[in-house]
Amino acid sequence: MEQVQAVLKENPNLTDGIKANIYELVSIFHQKFSNVKLDNLISRLKTLQIIRGNKFVSQSVSSYDFRKNVLYLNESKLEEYDAKHLLMFELLNIMTATDSYTGFNYNGIFQILNVGYTEILANFLVGNEGKKSLFHPEASYTNLVSITIGTEVLFESYFNNNYKMLADKLVETGVVHNG
Repeated sequence: MEQVQAVLKENPNLTDGIKANIYELVSIFHQKFSNVKLDNLISRLKTLQIIRGNKFVSQSVSSYDFRKNVLYLNESKLEEYDAKHLLMFELLNIMTATDSYTGFNYNGIFQILNVGYTEILANFLVGNEGKKSLFHPEASYTNLVSITIGTEVLFESYFNNNYKMLADKLVETGVVHNG
């Protein structure tokens, strides 16, 4: 956690308040999932930018661009959502970002599952006190899939960016047909 604090301190793109919020959320995450390596997050926190704007910057309340390492926030929608939950959701995306996808969302193939699992994790870690839920239908669908394939598979494939493990388990359990 010292590395997280050090890179946040050195990032000139973030305010002190945002740095403190990120550190608090990473601490919560690390307490619950101490076995998950934070190397990728630390690397991305070095240059992370947060751009606040309106619907012309981001149609949704937030979106993370892993190619540019930029988190976009739509200020006109922020009051409807729990900011702590929203930031945790996006930190999970940042943690699992590669140069071409987040979590197990390879080429958009598992987008709904990835969004749903991210929502489930954010809810587990910090709850959701907002007037609106970010991705309730996706979380419900992902929960049903997890009952069939097991939560361990989702966890391992998500934090290891291993979409193949997820695909293999979906085929093995008959959730999807290979062919």
